[in-house]
Amino acid sequence: MKGSHVSLLRSKLIGLLPAFEERNFCLYFFGQVISLAGTWMQNVAQGWLVKELTNSKFWLGVNAGLYLGATALLAPFGGIIIDRFDKRKVLFVTNVLGMIQAFVLAGAVYTHHTTLLLVNILACLLGLINAVDAPARRTFVRELATDENMNSAVALNTTLVTVALFVGPMAAGLCIAAFGTAGAFLINGLTFPALLTALLLMNFKERLIVVYPHPFRMLKEGFGYTFTNPTICLLTFAGSLILMCGFCYRSLFPAMAGEIFNGGPKTLGLLSSGLGLGAVAGAVFVSATSKKENKLHLRWIIILGCFVIGFGLYAFALSRNLIAAFVFLFISGTALTVSQTTNQAAIQKVSDKRFLGRVMGINSLMFFGCMGLGNVVIGSLAQRFGSPIAIEVNATAVMIIGFVMFLLRKNKAWFPRIHQDLKEKSSLV
Repeated sequence: MKGSHVSLLRSKLIGLLPAFEERNFCLYFFGQVISLAGTWMQNVAQGWLVKELTNSKFWLGVNAGLYLGATALLAPFGGIIIDRFDKRKVLFVTNVLGMIQAFVLAGAVYTHHTTLLLVNILACLLGLINAVDAPARRTFVRELATDENMNSAVALNTTLVTVALFVGPMAAGLCIAAFGTAGAFLINGLTFPALLTALLLMNFKERLIVVYPHPFRMLKEGFGYTFTNPTICLLTFAGSLILMCGFCYRSLFPAMAGEIFNGGPKTLGLLSSGLGLGAVAGAVFVSATSKKENKLHLRWIIILGCFVIGFGLYAFALSRNLIAAFVFLFISGTALTVSQTTNQAAIQKVSDKRFLGRVMGINSLMFFGCMGLGNVVIGSLAQRFGSPIAIEVNATAVMIIGFVMFLLRKNKAWFPRIHQDLKEKSSLV
């Protein structure tokens, strides 16, 4: 009787989330959610460590900017690596290197050899690893599911990233309070074997040997393909600018936890979790509607998303109550995730599979480059004018982006072309 209930539950789960029919995807999903939660835990803990070392909002922004800038710098070459080599092996190598980086950082803190220079160097190294790892994770999902389950796989892949964004920061706040930043770095290092084991257990058909052109020719082809396709070009620039202005303020959370809300690591975890829980809500919404006809066109999702993100940021900047701040971060996180998930799904749908790795690499260049610049700018503004004013500036910028997109909504060279491309490529995802 118990077995029949389990079987019924499994069939209902697969009916709702058909990607779980795929063994390789199941392994990847559960391995990655553990690993990503640890990564976000380290991300939050690293910000807190920089605050302890410097008590400077400027250096909070610079440290985040170094990580993101290093990712952006190498990301186009990461796309070439992804298109040339087995993605599973690439992910295995990047995750082993990420595990080593986490243990080195934990060891430095435990032995009291931590300096700002060392933390910044390790942030750069992690950024270089992420330049290959981030686009590889995005493109690898295309190899884990059949065409009929691809929509579900893409949506679930986005959902697990945002679940990790919620769980990781919340766990970081509790972990830092209980064990210090070294404990958070150590736990992150211990989460990597989950994904490494999952990668080893996957079964794939033998990979065909393909002769690729010279790497620099591949790079040129990738840039040419990305920026001559109006759909991919517009979505890449729009997504990058929205992330730059609508997410970089997160680097100020360690400073705001103490200065604005008179709290410590637990307050930091609560602020980060408000944003992360909103991200989960946005991802669940996108996943639940992934098979339904979308009556709210892509352009309106992006435009309305900008205004909702801006509203959430303005209200958060003015908040002095922790619960109200949590609610407004939830609203902003939900809108940002719906906008960015829709953006990323559209890019993957219209991209030729031969160029997908390079498209995602160039996409990462734009995303992480803009976010790196945004972190440095908002850190500088916060240092001079205070965190609330810096966040209000970002809110204004997001709304300006939304207004510009509103003016472009009927431009035949851009938005209408997106819908045509999506219809033509709908069988890919």
